[in-house]
Amino acid sequence: MNTKFNSCLLNLYHDGDVGMGWHSDDEKSIEGNSAIASVSFGAERRFSFKHKQGKKTISVLLENGSLLLMKDATQKN
Repeated sequence: MNTKFNSCLLNLYHDGDVGMGWHSDDEKSIEGNSAIASVSFGAERRFSFKHKQGKKTISVLLENGSLLLMKDATQKN
């Protein structure tokens, strides 16, 4: 996969009680079905997905240094 990324967003969470709420990355600079990478540093954290129609949730545990690649219809769904 030959992917080029055009931006970077960094979030610092001081403890396990803080995080980002449910959302889709829908900025105009993001092309449809393009890849979004998430890199995790520090303490192990849960990264959760919720389908927009069926509301089914899936979670993965990201350890320090983990790379999560979201592509295709991830943001749409």
